[in-house]
Amino acid sequence: MKFGLLTDFQRALDEETQTLQDRFKQAYRLASDYVVDSVAMPFIIDDSVGNLKWSCFLSSDPTAYFNPDCKKLAVDARCSPLPVKQSSYTPQTVDQARIVELLSSIPANYDYDERLPINAAVLAELEHLGIPLLERHWITKSRTKLNNDLKWILKQVEQGRSTNNIGTLINAVKNIKAVKGKQRNSLKPQVTDYILEPLLSAAEAETKLKDIVQEFFTDKLTRFINFSAGAGKTYTLIKYLDELNPNAKILYLVKTHQLADEITETFKKVREERLKQAEFKELISRKSQIIHVMGRS
Repeated sequence: MKFGLLTDFQRALDEETQTLQDRFKQAYRLASDYVVDSVAMPFIIDDSVGNLKWSCFLSSDPTAYFNPDCKKLAVDARCSPLPVKQSSYTPQTVDQARIVELLSSIPANYDYDERLPINAAVLAELEHLGIPLLERHWITKSRTKLNNDLKWILKQVEQGRSTNNIGTLINAVKNIKAVKGKQRNSLKPQVTDYILEPLLSAAEAETKLKDIVQEFFTDKLTRFINFSAGAGKTYTLIKYLDELNPNAKILYLVKTHQLADEITETFKKVREERLKQAEFKELISRKSQIIHVMGRS
């Protein structure tokens, strides 16, 4: 049997959605208890409608009974906002570059429900610093709505209403199914109002990369550098490393021996160019060579 009860429950002026949802759960439970106490015979309650997400419509059954003069069940005054609890989650010491790296693997055209746990995870780790990062990542028709959504989610995180963290991001990346082969033919371009930063000249890009490397050797903090393929970042990086303190020991890690061979060849080209400089020849005896380490040991 399905039926509805008229109550005096209503949304207070300027009441936040989360508070309204908390109070609605209390109102539903009060109404449910009233029904249980009023019916003598035992029965099973279907609590699937005890959620504010569902709308209530009048039945289309012409034989249904409707009482326009029914009394309201008083519950509103007994539904008080739950006390705000502070988040028990302590963000890990996660470098922002790590978050950027994980986020870059997540499609930018997710809908609201798909974005929600991702947003909560980023904001749990970076707090308010994650808002501009997420705004740059997502493709959306309304930047204003996105900003408001992120501020609301951050508030939920601060109040301890979210359990998402960096683990959420890692699992999201693992669960992404890569688009391969013929599937790429069905991909369609997405419209976005995101404004790209102006392109850098080769000289400007080289200067920027050198500055990033210099900052790394100064503060020892991890850097995640995302340059376009073929922009010459490997050459620029090795050239700059070769110009550092001759006593500096640098471990350059790549995932294949083929890449290691390419690194070695690039180093040789850089070294050949520098040998043409008279002042460098005086230092060559003090300069270490690149050693390609083979094997797992």
